[in-house]
Parts: sequence; structure tokens; C-alpha cells
Amino acid sequence: MADVADLAEIEIERVRDVALSRHRQQMLAVTAPTSDRNCVLCGEAIGMDRLRVVPHTLHCIDCAQTRERQEKGRR
Repeated sequence: MADVADLAEIEIERVRDVALSRHRQQMLAVTAPTSDRNCVLCGEAIGMDRLRVVPHTLHCIDCAQTRERQEKGRR
């Protein structure tokens, strides 16, 4: 029978694996040809103007602005 510490370690590993998987998916999205890049939040195409300014972006301009407003609201 697993004790609390073992269960916590298992959960930490699971969370880490999920985070690493998401990170890998995002990095694949960043390295995709620019004409095929979609926002990871809404799935819409990321505009070429935005990609020229922020080539590593994962978000379209609308989602990026929404996230910025949410971040400002948390402060």
C-alpha cells in the first residue's frame, strides 16, 4: 500500500509529464511553417503580420490581448 509521500510523488510526476507534453506540442507549433500556424487557444490562424513581429508566438492577436487584460486584472 502506498503512503501519502508515494502518492504525492506519483501525482507530481504525472503533472510534470503533462506539462512536458504541452510544452513539446507548443514547441512543435512554433517550428511549424508560418503559413500553417494556428493559435493554441482558439485554433484560428495567426496573422502573418503578427508572426513577423513575434515569430515565436503561440497566440493570435485577439487571444494575446485577452490574456494580457486577464493578467493585468490579477495584479
